[in-house]
Amino acid sequence: MLKTYFASAATMPVNISTVEPGSLYHSAPWHQVLAEGFNVEVSHLVTELDGRIVALTPLFLKRRYGFSLCGSPLKGLFTEFAGPRFAYQLPVNDRAAVVQNQISALLSKGYSYIEIGTNADGTKEGGGIFSSMLGHDFAYQPRPSLVVDLTRGLEYAWGSFEGRARNMIRKSEKNGVVVRIEALGSQVLGEYVALIKATFRHQDLAMPHLFSAYVALARNLEPINRLMFVTARHEGRLVSGGIFIVDANRMVFHSGSSTPEGLTLAASSLVQWKAMREGFVRGIRHYDLGGVGVDSIDRFKKSFGGAPVQHHRWVYYSPLVKHGARVAGWLAKKGILRIFG
Repeated sequence: MLKTYFASAATMPVNISTVEPGSLYHSAPWHQVLAEGFNVEVSHLVTELDGRIVALTPLFLKRRYGFSLCGSPLKGLFTEFAGPRFAYQLPVNDRAAVVQNQISALLSKGYSYIEIGTNADGTKEGGGIFSSMLGHDFAYQPRPSLVVDLTRGLEYAWGSFEGRARNMIRKSEKNGVVVRIEALGSQVLGEYVALIKATFRHQDLAMPHLFSAYVALARNLEPINRLMFVTARHEGRLVSGGIFIVDANRMVFHSGSSTPEGLTLAASSLVQWKAMREGFVRGIRHYDLGGVGVDSIDRFKKSFGGAPVQHHRWVYYSPLVKHGARVAGWLAKKGILRIFG
């Protein structure tokens, strides 16, 4: 018989070695990023079958304006996906029953907003172990992205780029842009966040994340080699930069920004190529460009020849939140309302 319960860090069971290891987003360092950078409460949903732990799901909890938000992951928290970690070789039918059990447990808590997301290896809409969520008023939201295959080497990756991308990289190098890996110390981080702020200000939008979120990212991930920061400088000035999250042999583009000078010099293209080259040396085999869906950015990302993949997201809104979600989203973009950050 399945038994599901909530466990805080202090009450987590010790016998969790029976479950699969999961991704970086399931790990303690990442949860520390969320706690420090976003003031998020992190707990776990634990499911046992006949006394044996068969699933662990990290839960990220946030309370805003009287509403309780719960996710694995949760929108706006730098986190691509999370979801349950199952016991090794747990049959598909049992996994589906676990998901059903955990969703019922979450709904019983009366959260205003619930979000569950899995990576591109997860099941698709309407089938498999997550199909029961659609029967609980969860809406399926595909999360498309592009993945550059580095398993065949850098020469193959370079050949898969569109001509535009190769030309921009050559242009940047010819104009004296210098790219390198730098530590995200306080001064460099300040330079980079200033670029991001300027980019959003130019679009008449508020920067979606606080400075503390980037500080937490550097503090917790750099010491364990799970973060790569690539800078592009021209005559000593930072003109472009990018943060890349590293998880085993996978890397994802976290964020990037450029000055107007950097855009003219095509510095962001050189940042991408530097990240791929460095990633390959470090054993990275798949590079995720961090999602598509914004026309002005998609053309740039597609020029690097990545293959389309689709991560998965299921979202539940309480009736009250559903009615106000669109207005709240607009206010958040303008900086009038900060929901997740």
